[in-house]
Amino acid sequence: MSRMIAMGAVAAAALAFAASASAQTPPPTNEATGLPYCSAKVKDRCIQKSDIKKAAAKAG
Repeated sequence: MSRMIAMGAVAAAALAFAASASAQTPPPTNEATGLPYCSAKVKDRCIQKSDIKKAAAKAG
């Protein structure tokens, strides 16, 4: 009986570790616009890093 309890505790710890390891981090965003940089995951509203450089060159 105690062996089953120990195995259950090990399984619960493994699941807790797996859940914390798979936590998603938000994509990096541009400070000026608040839009995320384009990637394979973000396609709807995003900004290219090269667009920021072009805008800075035109403004400066």
